[in-house]
Amino acid sequence: MTGGFSELSFGIWEGRAVAEVNAADAQALGQFWRDPVGHPIPQGEPVADFDRRIGAAWDGLLRDYQGQHVLLVAHGGVIRMIL
Repeated sequence: MTGGFSELSFGIWEGRAVAEVNAADAQALGQFWRDPVGHPIPQGEPVADFDRRIGAAWDGLLRDYQGQHVLLVAHGGVIRMIL
């Protein structure tokens, strides 16, 4: 449908298991978990940008499909931003 509903970019953590990221940089991972807005993922998408992107995609979906039934299948981060 649109890249606007893509999951958050996890930067240098993309495709790595949590245990692997934790072993490599426990401090950065802990900071991100405690305050994802204040401590973005290295080379990843800032959460504030992610929120704006999802909001814009959601607004566009509502506008483009007004009055219609739509099923959106997305990752958990996207769904959390919509809710």
